[in-house]
Amino acid sequence: VKNSLGTTEYDYWKLGLHKHRTDTRIGSEYQIILLKNEVSVIYNFFRNRPADRFNSKGNYHRMMVGSWEAVRDKEFLAPLSKIAFIAPSLLFGIYYLILFLISRGNYIWLSLALLLISFAQLCGPAGLLTYHFGFYLLTPSVSSVSGMIVSFPILFLILTEFFRRSLDLRNQFPKINKIYLLVNMFYSIIILLNLTLLIRWPNKEQLDLIQYPPDNLGPGIIKFHQFVIPFVILLLSSVVLAFLSWRRGSRPSGYLCLSFLLPFLIIPIAAISYLSFDGFNWHFWSFISPVAGILFLGMFVTFGFSVAQGMNDLK
Repeated sequence: VKNSLGTTEYDYWKLGLHKHRTDTRIGSEYQIILLKNEVSVIYNFFRNRPADRFNSKGNYHRMMVGSWEAVRDKEFLAPLSKIAFIAPSLLFGIYYLILFLISRGNYIWLSLALLLISFAQLCGPAGLLTYHFGFYLLTPSVSSVSGMIVSFPILFLILTEFFRRSLDLRNQFPKINKIYLLVNMFYSIIILLNLTLLIRWPNKEQLDLIQYPPDNLGPGIIKFHQFVIPFVILLLSSVVLAFLSWRRGSRPSGYLCLSFLLPFLIIPIAAISYLSFDGFNWHFWSFISPVAGILFLGMFVTFGFSVAQGMNDLK
């Protein structure tokens, strides 16, 4: 920082190596002194190595300036919102696992999905331990953005299989069932390919930006925006199939329809929050993030109702 007080330099900070919190720093956020009615110049130097290929072009090279009180409040509330999401999702994941061990059914897929989501929120690139407390629970590769190219295909595979079994596609829609099976095979291949890349992390794609220029498409042979397309198509198909099954008299499908509707409530809530908080600021995100988390968990709770109703119907 350069102003009439002179030039003030701040120590370089690296995630997982240096202390995350001090009196004048929270992670990569520093408390600086800017004089009133005077122009201060802030120079921000950072090293992105291995390169974050999701944010390595244009939008990565930025910084935000705000009051230190706002920064402290944000860094105090953000971990709390993470904990408020991780705790119930982890407990529901364990609860569904116990139900599966007792009564079988499709609870195992809900359990695996919630446990995987909890792990990502705990150890992922924006996870509670990694981002807010500055250390890795497992390895840097798993906690990097490259870990997403393995965790997301696994999640998509689990949810696709849950939809396939819950809607009883093998008996109700046998031709569509084959499409779901093909997509599951596709995600199995993606997982194996990306796991091979993750084991060798960091590789040339993250280190040699001359041969592999930044493109913001992320790592992996098949990029995230490409392998998410089949899941989105099957997700929308599941909504339609659940509605059709419900109209035919399937009570479990009625709970599935309710489950699919819950996340869409975030749209009007986000619109009202945007107007209330005067745009996309940290107040907006501090409010909307836990609300979205509650609706997301509510979806999985009603998924559980669908499984329970299906088992009751079988009895």
